[in-house]
Amino acid sequence: SSLPWFNNYILWLDSGFQDGKHFSLQASFSNYGITMQPRNSLVPTKLLDTFRLSQISQAISLSPNWSFVTETRQHNFGISANYNALNDLQSASAYQSNMKTISSNAYYSLNLPKKKWV
Repeated sequence: SSLPWFNNYILWLDSGFQDGKHFSLQASFSNYGITMQPRNSLVPTKLLDTFRLSQISQAISLSPNWSFVTETRQHNFGISANYNALNDLQSASAYQSNMKTISSNAYYSLNLPKKKWV
């Protein structure tokens, strides 16, 4: 389920930190909700929209990265962790729509420039 105290807010936060040389950290959080109710019409011939929708989508990510530079090489490595949740607030469709995803990855890169960096 989603974080209950954020259900009524649209929110996006993103923050980054870098220590100057070797370490950086990126973090983000988003919270989006949608609620659609059927439209009422006083005109009988007008087509009524009967579709109802009420959902909360949330995402959290955290990505630390490290970088080391020598005269001839640059080494970069890091990890990323992500959490995504879709919370369907409609009791009739929640069993089909509710979803949680957790993913992570790691990377390493080596850069070999033609000229010295330092």
